Amino acid sequence: MILPERDGETTTSAPSADKAFQPPSATLAGAQIRFQENSLVLMPGAKLDLVGMDVLRQAGVKPPPGRILLEHGATLNVAGLTDVQRPMSDNYVTIERIGENELADSPLLRGGGLFRQKVQLDIREHGVTDDGRAWVGSPLLNAAGYADQVPRKIDQMLVDGGSINVIGREFVARSGSTMELGAGYVHYLGGMVESRRLLGADGRRYSLADADPSQNYLGLADAYTLDHQRWDVQEVFASPLGGRERRYESDYLEGGDAGTLSIRLKQDASGGANGVESGLLLAGDIHAEAESGRHQIERGELARGGVFKLSVDNGPFTDWRLQSARSEDAPAGFGMNTALPQQFSADGSRVTTLSTQLLNAAGFGTVELNDPRAHIEVAADAQLQVQAGGRIALSGSRINVDGGLQAESGDIVLSAAAEFDNQLEAGERRGITVGSGARLSTRGQWVNDGDRIAEQRSGGANIDGGSIRLSTTSRLQNSGGELRDASGAIVLERGAVLDVSGGGRILPDGRLAQKDGVPLGRGGDIALLTYQPAAGDENSLNGNLPASFHAADGEAGQLRFQDATVRAGASPAAGV
Repeated sequence: MILPERDGETTTSAPSADKAFQPPSATLAGAQIRFQENSLVLMPGAKLDLVGMDVLRQAGVKPPPGRILLEHGATLNVAGLTDVQRPMSDNYVTIERIGENELADSPLLRGGGLFRQKVQLDIREHGVTDDGRAWVGSPLLNAAGYADQVPRKIDQMLVDGGSINVIGREFVARSGSTMELGAGYVHYLGGMVESRRLLGADGRRYSLADADPSQNYLGLADAYTLDHQRWDVQEVFASPLGGRERRYESDYLEGGDAGTLSIRLKQDASGGANGVESGLLLAGDIHAEAESGRHQIERGELARGGVFKLSVDNGPFTDWRLQSARSEDAPAGFGMNTALPQQFSADGSRVTTLSTQLLNAAGFGTVELNDPRAHIEVAADAQLQVQAGGRIALSGSRINVDGGLQAESGDIVLSAAAEFDNQLEAGERRGITVGSGARLSTRGQWVNDGDRIAEQRSGGANIDGGSIRLSTTSRLQNSGGELRDASGAIVLERGAVLDVSGGGRILPDGRLAQKDGVPLGRGGDIALLTYQPAAGDENSLNGNLPASFHAADGEAGQLRFQDATVRAGASPAAGV
């Protein structure tokens, strides 16, 4: 166990303090690593590295598996700390006397009614002015330095989930094992809060957070100033009428971000009878959820779900199949030197399965599979879904999608590297195929917050459509001394759906969310890109294409094609 040392030491709330903070960490390295049944590794918010090292080899002797094994009941817990209690006053800073520095960005107010006044600011309020200046507490004041000096204890620094980084030949997480990566949260206790209001030159009252820097203000609305110009004396009278707002704010939570599970599998380059097998079995449970509090939802700054990254070095040792069902556990009696059971497809290729049920239940915000030399299949029964605003990225030599991929208001990226697809038959092009029953969706959410209390609202952070990007690389293949185009293709079968439509939101007051009379919830972007550059491929066709062919276009709401020919039904249309 590595637990926080609660010695009373604090750090600031400045971004530089976050960068300087070093979370706890531990590295376990060995030729074989085994976490026995019911064992526990507890390291809140920490970085845990599991490194499988190569064993010493003897000529003619097959080495044992380079295995990292989680037995039944074993738990690796790097989740963030929960229920870190703080007073409501942590959200407020007091400027005892507003001076020229605080009014540096508000020339209309220098020497005016706010000068030398005392104010209390809610540092949860922040934004950017029309001229691009970031503000905290109030757009009228330069108060970022005050907010940065709010102290934080070690528990607050460990609210985010940590990371588990696996590097080795083989990783096995048996059923009943658990990897905890979930986010914690700060629990702000209820309390009385008070804020002062401004009196505008137009006679209206404004909150400090909603004030417009381009407007003039006479001063604070809870005070009246009588100016005796003849005697050069000013008298200030307190006013109880509408100048101060005092209320009780109930408890709420501020969620952190969940952590990262990174699995990097290494293929034994030596191969042969004395090679060390690579493999992966994920049959246990993974928790990588994050929960947002009411203020995060209101601001549209949601806590992020965890990140799942799977990559392979020097592959391929297997093809990958995403399927709905959980992976079957290793057989009884499975040990450190027992061969990991393998599955094979109809064509004899080795296949490793990943369960979308497992990944969905984990609550990930990002799922990435990067094995450029392998084939990746999303089975018809597979429905992979990440947290709204998240990302799904699959990268292989060939990708076939027959199921569903969903990242509401997020990104789906499929990349096929044709230069690594070495099973091509004459005249055949392979790349990305989206089957007739497949659905790729990054559509925006439809949210009804009408008449809902703050704790029940969903907010408008994810009502815009996201993006879908499918890309394949170019390739020239030497076939009997003749070069031919073997670049990857993109095939969308009849009935396949790519959905990036926008959503919308009903506000708590029952109105449709709009800006300048236009409903919020824009559509997203779809890009279908072939003949993309293949890194380090001397046989790439891209040298014959103009630079403008690969130029990025920053406009929104696009359907982009890049190919020599695009076929819709039976009618080819060049250069569409």
